Amino acid sequence: MPTHRFAFAVALCTFARLAPAQQADDPVAVPVVVRVTGHADGLPRPGVTLYVLGPEHDAPRVDAEGWLCAEDLPMRRLRRARLARTDPEGVARLRASGPWHVVVGEPFFVCGNAERSDDELHLGVGSNEPVGVRVLDAAGAPLAGFPVALHAAGKDLAVAITDATGKAILGVPKDFTARATIAPAGWVGPKQGFPSIAESLAGRRSVVLQLPPHGSLRLRQVRGGVPVRAAVHAVAMMDPTSYAPLCGQADARSDAAIGLTFELVGLGLELTCYSPFGSGALVQCSGPRRDGEWALHDVELGPLVTLRCPGAGERALRSGLQVRVVTDAGCLTAYASRADADVFVVDFHRALPGSTLRRVDLDAGEHAATRSFDLSLRSAAIDLGEFVLAAHAPQLSGRVVDETGSGVAGATVVVSPDVAPNTGYLLETDAEGRFRSTGPLVRGDDGTALQLVAKAQHGELASEAVRGVDGKVTLTLRRASPAASRGPVREGRLVAHVLGIGAGEDVRSSCRVLSKSGPVMASATNRTANGLTEVVFEHLAAGSYALLLPAPDHFTPVVLDGLEVPARGDCTDTRLQRLDAGALVKHVAVHVVDEQAVPVAGARIEAPSMARQTDGTGTVQLCIGREVPLRATVEAPGKRPLAIEQWPEEQTVCLEPAGSLQVAVRGLPADVPRENVEVWVRDEVRERFAGPRARFADGDVATMLLPVRGRYVLQLIVSRDDGHGGSSGTLVHQDPTPIDIGDAREQRFEFRLDDAVVERLRDALRRLR
Repeated sequence: MPTHRFAFAVALCTFARLAPAQQADDPVAVPVVVRVTGHADGLPRPGVTLYVLGPEHDAPRVDAEGWLCAEDLPMRRLRRARLARTDPEGVARLRASGPWHVVVGEPFFVCGNAERSDDELHLGVGSNEPVGVRVLDAAGAPLAGFPVALHAAGKDLAVAITDATGKAILGVPKDFTARATIAPAGWVGPKQGFPSIAESLAGRRSVVLQLPPHGSLRLRQVRGGVPVRAAVHAVAMMDPTSYAPLCGQADARSDAAIGLTFELVGLGLELTCYSPFGSGALVQCSGPRRDGEWALHDVELGPLVTLRCPGAGERALRSGLQVRVVTDAGCLTAYASRADADVFVVDFHRALPGSTLRRVDLDAGEHAATRSFDLSLRSAAIDLGEFVLAAHAPQLSGRVVDETGSGVAGATVVVSPDVAPNTGYLLETDAEGRFRSTGPLVRGDDGTALQLVAKAQHGELASEAVRGVDGKVTLTLRRASPAASRGPVREGRLVAHVLGIGAGEDVRSSCRVLSKSGPVMASATNRTANGLTEVVFEHLAAGSYALLLPAPDHFTPVVLDGLEVPARGDCTDTRLQRLDAGALVKHVAVHVVDEQAVPVAGARIEAPSMARQTDGTGTVQLCIGREVPLRATVEAPGKRPLAIEQWPEEQTVCLEPAGSLQVAVRGLPADVPRENVEVWVRDEVRERFAGPRARFADGDVATMLLPVRGRYVLQLIVSRDDGHGGSSGTLVHQDPTPIDIGDAREQRFEFRLDDAVVERLRDALRRLR
């Protein structure tokens, strides 16, 4: 049976003279026959719905007011398509002119490739198990033209549009027995309360969907409080405490829209999403509160900044024009686009509403300029006036010498603002050991030029890091002592002799060893005379390793653990001398069900080096090491995660409804802002970032989903968005007393802060600005 992302399929036709059926009055339209037969038996299939579309029907939907509608491509196609149905002979006759394609409606799907000729398209189709859906409004009246979807594991398995009587057909794969819900396509909110396919298939194979009270949400982009048309793309809405998805991410975008609209949003929701505009930051908003109500949330964009640089049009700018804006609320950096010969425009995207502009730095390769301001950033556009680019003077010069004071030619010098840089300017000394840095001027937040740091190396000799004084430094090369050598010694080696795997690049890339420092891929795989494959790992640091080997079905399980590798030399573990890859692994089946014993599709099973999802029967097949202890976590939306440590060949695990964990933080003064403060709950043993987190939603109480039973530590984190859709955090305090999370559905803990922790928290928040 084919794999279904959506239970309908598309037949593409590239005839230059074919067009949608609605153009029957086109004088150049030609008759086209679409013949539909069963893929397995070749018999005609009458009553198959065909959605006939042209290329224009794939375009995102922007309404008359300029709002981009957050809907997926299948939904857009069904809304706009012209319908046709096959007759008793399995034939639909169209008249068309221009390129076109056909979407086969539920519960059918296209199998194989469509067969084409000049005037006929032949489709072989298969059929899923049909489930009838009737959609009613709150008063019980049928809703026509309404999009419905079959949801499982956070995905739309099938999408359909109701007819004039409010009815639609959805298709379910015949082997799909897991719980799946019928909900409006594009619905934002929880799925609890919607009818379940698992229940309907046990009875009449039909369901009635009565819509709960709902409204709509609009996210609008504004500059200086004025709406603007600019690029918009659809995003997924999430719960702000658990970050659990409340809808899928629609594949819609527009280059000029006033904002994004979600048409079906449950009432009383607190929502968060990554910005649908150019900011990339998190947007937090509230959904509608009353039935039929629009909720409008404005996202303030930064002002468009215009500046002029006389002569810039005649000068070749090697790396563009970088503009850095320094305000009383933080700094923003962007590259300017040229609007005219000497005029540049900068769109900083992320807004700093209410902040004041203090300084602007320009960097154009070897030229720079700086001006100070006292200017509000509330307006939609700002003209900064004229800047004069000036050539940079050398920022740092110096000499590299040996211990006798003689200049060293060909030494490598790294110049950077930091003592231990990740990046910097790489220079090389001349015949007299001299070097000169002429990179862009580096300024601090106060606008003053920063002194740079230089460090030199030549062969096995290196210098200390020296900060520039009066523009000149002297770097003395010395041989580093053994205690001062950088990093651990990486001369360990591990060689495994394995039966049952091949050799070559594909096998080598699948063989790995794991340590606390992360995975290391095999250096080489060689076939030996006795039929074994020699797997070699080189340049390993001293420590304990686990060995991963490829197994059938593309699995790569851990097969050995506790392999001790010395700082120098080979691992002497005798288990490596002859390994039978097949005997080291076993295949297990895990069935995941909910509290009513209904299979759960899309449940996620995670362990080190493994992440899998259950199929439509709630089952996942795993390949694991036979003798290696493995602890995995099973989780699904709306369910409490469960830990698995025992692995019989077949087992059923039951996921309970998700509970809540409340952490009350005591001792936090009222004047400390809560917007960037989070409470993290971290497993005491497992990886650091495993566990829930939440911001304050009710006074000084953070509420999150209940994690797996176990022992945890409480942490206070100051987080910030990085401007690219991600975030970073600073650990302020960790409670020294771990907490034990048990079986209760609702659990509460307290996290007490003293004056020293509060001061560290204030300092971390000040650094955000």
